[in-house]
Amino acid sequence: QALIEILKNDPHPSLKDLMTNVSHEVHKASLNMHSRIKTYKKDLKEWHRRSCTEAAVSVSDTVALEMTNFQDPQLSSHKPLNMNGRFSL
Repeated sequence: QALIEILKNDPHPSLKDLMTNVSHEVHKASLNMHSRIKTYKKDLKEWHRRSCTEAAVSVSDTVALEMTNFQDPQLSSHKPLNMNGRFSL
C-alpha cells in the first residue's frame, strides 16, 4: 500500500528515493500499529480488572500481537543497480 501511494505522487522516482520513501512509510505504519496495540492491551487489562470474572483472555490472544518487529524493505537484482536511476515498470 505504501508503494502504491508513493508511486501515485511520483511514478518515476529514483530507486534511492523510492526505497527511502517506502522505508519511511512502512516505519510510520509500524509505529501506528504498535501504538494501537499498546492501547488495546491497556484497554483489555482495564476491562479484565473491571469485569471481575474468572474468564480470562488466553495468553496467546495478547502475545501474538506484533510489538517489536519492524520491516526493512530491500531491493535486489542480479546486476548492480544505479540507485540514481529512475524506477519504471
